[in-house]
Amino acid sequence: MRFIDIAETIADGLGVPPRSIIPDEAAAHFTSPFMAMLYGADVPAASDLTREKFGWTPTQRGLLSDLSQGDYLHTRTATDVAATALKPSRRGGPRHPSPAAEL
Repeated sequence: MRFIDIAETIADGLGVPPRSIIPDEAAAHFTSPFMAMLYGADVPAASDLTREKFGWTPTQRGLLSDLSQGDYLHTRTATDVAATALKPSRRGGPRHPSPAAEL
């Protein structure tokens, strides 16, 4: 499965156009050079060896189908963000949402 297929499925689910970036932009876009390298790597994978070695047969839908039909891409509303910000943390102090949690 190509990463571009995953990215396009996520973009479609969020209602935003997918776009390619050049390697020089990737580190800033993905927050670190490591993540940029990971997302940019061409590392094909298949389940053939797992199926053969362990007798595994997938019974659920595949990743792209799951991403497009599941609730992973539920977008948060301003009300959701505000409600999360007002809940106390597990340690009892105020919760400080990360910038990624903002709309």
